[in-house]
Amino acid sequence: MMTLGSGTLLLYLAFFISISTAFGKPSFTKEPQDVKAIEGTTTEFHCDVDDIQAGDTENFNVVWQMNTTSNNYMYIHIDNVKYMYNQSYSGEWHHSLRINYVSLSDKGHYKCLVYKSGEFIMWSRAARLDVGPPPFREQPRDQIAVEGDAVVLPCRFDNLNEEKLEVHWMKGVYAISHQYDILHIVPQARYVIPGDKGSGRFDLEIHEVVVEDSDVFTCVVYRQQQPHLVTHSVQATVLVLQPKTEQPTCRIMNPEKSYTAGDVIATACMAREKSMTVSLSWLRNDEVISGTPVRSGFSDILDHWILSASDNGAVITCVAEGRQEDRLCTIGPVEVLYPPIVAVAPRMLRTQVGETKTVTCSARSNPKEIQYQWLIDGQPLREGLTHGIFDVKSLHNVLIITQISAPDNNQTVTFTSTCHATNVVGSSTANVTIATKVYGGGQTATTTPEDTKPAEQPPKKSQSSQVCDNGVTLSLTVVIACLTFLVGVILSTTIHRCLAYYRRKNKGLPNFYIRHNNELEREGASTDTADCRRKESAGNTEDRNMVYYGKHNAEPVTIKAYKK
Repeated sequence: MMTLGSGTLLLYLAFFISISTAFGKPSFTKEPQDVKAIEGTTTEFHCDVDDIQAGDTENFNVVWQMNTTSNNYMYIHIDNVKYMYNQSYSGEWHHSLRINYVSLSDKGHYKCLVYKSGEFIMWSRAARLDVGPPPFREQPRDQIAVEGDAVVLPCRFDNLNEEKLEVHWMKGVYAISHQYDILHIVPQARYVIPGDKGSGRFDLEIHEVVVEDSDVFTCVVYRQQQPHLVTHSVQATVLVLQPKTEQPTCRIMNPEKSYTAGDVIATACMAREKSMTVSLSWLRNDEVISGTPVRSGFSDILDHWILSASDNGAVITCVAEGRQEDRLCTIGPVEVLYPPIVAVAPRMLRTQVGETKTVTCSARSNPKEIQYQWLIDGQPLREGLTHGIFDVKSLHNVLIITQISAPDNNQTVTFTSTCHATNVVGSSTANVTIATKVYGGGQTATTTPEDTKPAEQPPKKSQSSQVCDNGVTLSLTVVIACLTFLVGVILSTTIHRCLAYYRRKNKGLPNFYIRHNNELEREGASTDTADCRRKESAGNTEDRNMVYYGKHNAEPVTIKAYKK
């Protein structure tokens, strides 16, 4: 029997140990891969290990190393804030390293190392992490503008993490914005960033630029938690030039798309040349609005205006009075919202049985959309129901009234109708009074059989009595004729004098024809009108009652005057 030497036995033992070790050694099924990340975002590396039994995972450990500044690797401390570690087992041992808030300092190589029971076994390939700034979709560019123009400086990103990064605009060396908000270092009314959160758009708009806006502008990106510059755009130079002809500048200090009647607006006007003074006027259709203040004699003006419905469409004009010529700037037209201004026609209406008449309600407002409602004696009109002796209907802004029966005892029946007009700003009303016509005289008398009997004849007078009566009658007739002739002469003289007076006083106006006792009287040629005066009673302009007075305080004579 052959025996093995001690040396041979040791060789066999080492061989079996190496074989068992080779078959039990784990291997990588997935190693970290190169990554390109945008600063401020999150990235991950993966490392999967095979040939590890589920119950044996406690004896294995995976750690990560990184090399960012030199060839020396250092272990990564898992703090669950910047660096996070995750592992799971599903036939393979899965490991991942997450890096939050990637910055330029994270740029380098990363690899995972496997340990068993504290002893190093193997390491993965080194994966490269490249970190770049958020890519600009559009950057600002140099611009030249004239005072009063608008300037837009674009600053737009793709894949910008606005929760971790923040954007600022720099004017020279000063920050003038934070995200979408303009800081007080510049006029907030003229500097605007109109972008929406999450859009990656941070365009800077400068309205009505002035020479002082000239500067170098830069769009920069910072980290939020640890202020650190991430990236910046190219520097854009804005140069604002004065216009060749110095114009005044004017603007509304509290600009709105529209105002409501009663609002107050503040307007400012400034002359560029020290030798110029300005005059601020409130105009509509190039005419100064009556009752509004006009300021002048200053190099700059600040005024406040209380708006009314009549100011809708008005324009504020600032005139700079120079040595050679006047120059101006305008603001507006201003849109003023106001409730309806209502009027009804006619304001008084009389009806009779069987008549149908209408009342029209007209209103103007801004906005123009108006809703109409009719009220009868303060109560909403109910269609289909009669109102006493009247049938009342409405058709939008028109009221239709029909008198369907006569009032009792020929009495006057009246009621008040109200037009109520409403828009989104407010409402207003106007009233109209409706009444039945009044007829003079009493009831027509009826006849009875007794009334048909012939009346008793008076006794006949004697012949001498009849002669006496005829003489008296003739004398009275002569007296009356004389008096009538004298009155006619006096009246004619008075009328002609008054007509001459009014013809001379109202030169260029239509002549009046005078009807007296149904006789057509024309203007006289007399110019003696020293004591001629006229009173007009209220009434139709086509039919005026005029009272003339003579110069001897005689009784007034009432006549009718008709326009020619």
